[in-house]
Amino acid sequence: MIPSFWVRVKEFPLSPNGKVDVKKLAPPEMYKKQEAEQTVRQRPDMTPLTEYEQLIKDIWESELGLTGLSIEDNFFELGGHSMVAVKVMNRIGKQTNTKLPIASLFEYSTISSLAKLLDNTADFKHRSLVAIKQTGTKPPIYLIHGGSLNILLYKALEPFLGEDQPLYGIQALGLDGDLTHLSTIESIAKRYLDELLEQNPDGPYILIGYSYGGIVVFEMARQLIAMGKEIRMLGIMDTNVSDRANMEEKPGKVMRFLSRQLKKAVFLVVICCILLEKLLIINDLC
Repeated sequence: MIPSFWVRVKEFPLSPNGKVDVKKLAPPEMYKKQEAEQTVRQRPDMTPLTEYEQLIKDIWESELGLTGLSIEDNFFELGGHSMVAVKVMNRIGKQTNTKLPIASLFEYSTISSLAKLLDNTADFKHRSLVAIKQTGTKPPIYLIHGGSLNILLYKALEPFLGEDQPLYGIQALGLDGDLTHLSTIESIAKRYLDELLEQNPDGPYILIGYSYGGIVVFEMARQLIAMGKEIRMLGIMDTNVSDRANMEEKPGKVMRFLSRQLKKAVFLVVICCILLEKLLIINDLC
C-alpha cells in the first residue's frame, strides 16, 4: 500500500462542494513522464553516437516515451521498471542478435555502459549472482528469484534500505542456455551457493526466497548449515509449502489436479443454480 512515487502539486482541483476532484487530476503516467523529462540531460557536446549507442537510445526513447536522452542517463532514474526492461532487452536482443540477461541493467544502467557491453560481449560472463546495491558494511541480503526467473523487481527495494545495507539478487539458471544444473532443487541450490560463497565465503548469511525461490532458498540454507556456516536470517515469501515429494510424483500431481478441478466444479454448480433460479423467477414474472 506504499505509493510507488510522490508528486508535488501547487493545488488540488476541487469540486463545487469543496472536495478533491479526482477526475481532474492528471493520470499517474503523465506525472511520471514529466518527472523523467526533468532528469533528462542534453548531451554536452556534438560527439556522434556509436551504432550501439544510437540503437539503445532509440529503443529507450521509444519504450520510455522520452526524447533527447543523454548516453549517461540512468535507465532507472528515467522511470524504467521491470516491465519496460523486458521490452527494452528483448528489442536489443533481436536487433543485435545478442542475448543478455535483463538483470544486466543493474550493472550497465546507462546507454554508454550498455553499448560498451554489446561491443565486448565476448568478455561478458553470465552469472546468477547480481549486485543490486554493493555499498555497506552490514551482512548482505541475498534475494532469490521467483517463478518469473528474473530479479529486476527487487530494484524497487533499494530506496527503502539504509545506506549501509548491501543487497544482491540471484537470477535463475538457464537464462544463458546452460541447463546442466536444472535437474534437481539440490543441484540448483548448490550452483547458486558456488557463486555466493565465491563472493562472500565467511557469512553470516541473510537469505530470502520469493515464490518458487522459497523452496530453493530453504535448500541453500540447509547446505550452508551442513558446511558449518551461520544463517542470520532465512526468509520465505509467498511460497507453496505442499509436500514436495508428492508434488514430484505423477499420482500426486494427478490428485492435486483433480482436487483443484473439484473446487472449480462446486463453484460452477453453485453459480449455475443461482442463474437458473433467477431465470425461473423472471419466467414467472413474464
